[in-house]
This record gives sequence, C-alpha cells and structure tokens, in this order.
Amino acid sequence: IINTPVLLATLDDVVSAEILKDLLTEAGILSSSDSDADGTMKVTFGGSFVAEDIYVDEQDLDAANTVYDEFLNSEQQFDEEFYEDFLNSEPQFDEEFFEDAENENE
Repeated sequence: IINTPVLLATLDDVVSAEILKDLLTEAGILSSSDSDADGTMKVTFGGSFVAEDIYVDEQDLDAANTVYDEFLNSEQQFDEEFYEDFLNSEPQFDEEFFEDAENENE
C-alpha cells in the first residue's frame, strides 16, 4: 500500500510508462498511476496528451528516482545504438521487386 503517494514521473508514452512500472516492480517498489483506475489518457493545457502520472510512496522516492534515471539512460543508449546501426548499414533492396518491375516494363 502506498501511504504517501508522490509523483515520480509524467510520461506521454504508454509503452514507456508500462516499462517503467515493470522496472519499479522488479526493484520491489510499489507504484500507482492514474490510468490504473480508469485506463484513460488525459488532455493537458495546450492540447498535449499525457499517458500516465506514475506515483510511488514517499519513502521509496530516492530508490524510484534511481530506477527512473537508469530507465531514461537506457532509452538514450538504445536510440543512439539504433541510429548508429542505421547510419552504418547498407541499403537493402528487394531484388525480386525490381526484377518484377523491369519485366512489367518490357
């Protein structure tokens, strides 16, 4: 039971919110979010969407912040690795597609 809920993070990506909640659970930290109750998204001032506000107990906030920071750093590393792989990859063409197109034009 979360006795004194404090806001850990506000995420606009439902997938990231679920991953963060799973990481918190794995670390033994209880969490709650406003979408746990109703499964909805809310619109904030200016029309942007917020997927979830994630809350933890005040006594777990330091540990939860550590998990959150590690989560944010892992997302950045993944993005950088994906981008580097993209830059270093050779373009892949479907030779069959081009052969079919050439045959149609003949």
